[in-house]
Amino acid sequence: MPFTYRAYLKNRNRIVNVTKINFIEEYIEYFDDKGNTIIAIFEEIELSQFIGLYAKGNVPIYENDIVEFSDKIYIVKYDKDCTSFIAYNEDLKESLRFGNGNNKKMLVVRNDFIK
Repeated sequence: MPFTYRAYLKNRNRIVNVTKINFIEEYIEYFDDKGNTIIAIFEEIELSQFIGLYAKGNVPIYENDIVEFSDKIYIVKYDKDCTSFIAYNEDLKESLRFGNGNNKKMLVVRNDFIK
């Protein structure tokens, strides 16, 4: 599975699909609404990786997405301790591992960066 990323543009409060990442020069490229290639430096963005799973309606789930599951709200994040993505509810201090198709019962509500 290829790595797929989105980027939150801090100065525009907008999320875009990343078409290229240059880790040496620290920038990404993405297409604007007119199809032009735009460059944004790492200081201006927050990257979110596709976790390889889909929610209800076949919506891709990305790191930092806010998902609803069993009437609770979770943020998708990477857990270094279990070396995988989890859904975490800060208020309840509850984490869910993705398994047994539970991702297909989740609804992607929004992304944590967009306020």
